[in-house]
Amino acid sequence: MITYLKKSYTALIDIGSSLDSAFLLLIRLVWGYLFFKAGMGKLEDIGSVTDFFYSLGIPFPELNAYLVAYIETIGGICLMAGFATRLVSLVLIVIMVVAFLTAHMENVRAIFYDPTEFFKASPFTYLFASLITFIFGPGFYSFDQVIESFSKSKVK
Repeated sequence: MITYLKKSYTALIDIGSSLDSAFLLLIRLVWGYLFFKAGMGKLEDIGSVTDFFYSLGIPFPELNAYLVAYIETIGGICLMAGFATRLVSLVLIVIMVVAFLTAHMENVRAIFYDPTEFFKASPFTYLFASLITFIFGPGFYSFDQVIESFSKSKVK
């Protein structure tokens, strides 16, 4: 009976492990697209974004509005492709933390008395997806993997 349980558990682990790259691809495609759309939306209405950043007291609001918009747009494309994934994810993490600390500070404060408010804030899922791709990388189905494989074959 114990042997059966061990084999079953090992099979379960193997099934889960075989899905990791597909799961990372799904995360990259979904949140990469969402970052891309958010960045494009900012670029299409950069004046409103600049005004919003000004109202939050963000220094150089126009420069930062363009910077965030382009990082989200280009970062989204890079995530979808799995190109420079960890670097892009790190930059997106910084942007989402700044979003929390400026536009969503009330959600950050709420973590101590009503954590669901923190998790419901719009930057949370973007931050979470960026953390996943930073920690676990892009997975097998990515340009990063192609570049890594190519560079290993050149070294041999």
